[in-house]
Amino acid sequence: MNHKLLTAITLTLLLTACDRQAARMTEAAEKCVEAMRIGADEIAEELCTMALGDNDGADLKPEIRSQRLYRLGHIKRTLAKYPEAQGLIAQSLEIEETLSDSENLARGHSLLEMSLIMAALGQWEQGATFLERALPFAGQFSEEEQASMANILRHYAGQLEKLQQTELASRFRAAHDGLTEGKQSTPAPFEAY
Repeated sequence: MNHKLLTAITLTLLLTACDRQAARMTEAAEKCVEAMRIGADEIAEELCTMALGDNDGADLKPEIRSQRLYRLGHIKRTLAKYPEAQGLIAQSLEIEETLSDSENLARGHSLLEMSLIMAALGQWEQGATFLERALPFAGQFSEEEQASMANILRHYAGQLEKLQQTELASRFRAAHDGLTEGKQSTPAPFEAY
């Protein structure tokens, strides 16, 4: 058989395999979102892991990789797998901070998610830095997300007061008051984008 023909056939087979892998990852990502929507967190965890592929999403576009890392981190947090969630959200946040649009909403979500993880780990002071960095995004969040952020701010303010961080606690209380002023909405769990 001709060497060029053999090379062409091999390349075609490799491209077909890559296309199938990409299609499986995309399908897993879509099913992950659906599983999250219905609250099937264990299934969502498996699907979101599959959506990253064998190499942790290294071949994906940065925006897509960040989104998939974020979703998996969000799920890990809801399953109380905090150290795993922390690593995934840190990776997502690192990607978000390298993208040209540094004020994108995904970055705000990652910062707020990291503050929730740090709170769950009892690392309130470290988490406060993420929460403080999330504050400028509050106006971009949905009304339900703002209510959730207000709830997070309230909890952080209380914990920071116990840690003698009164100035930061006061800023968080003021931000809480600004988000809740004149609103009657019930805080919803912070949503994954």
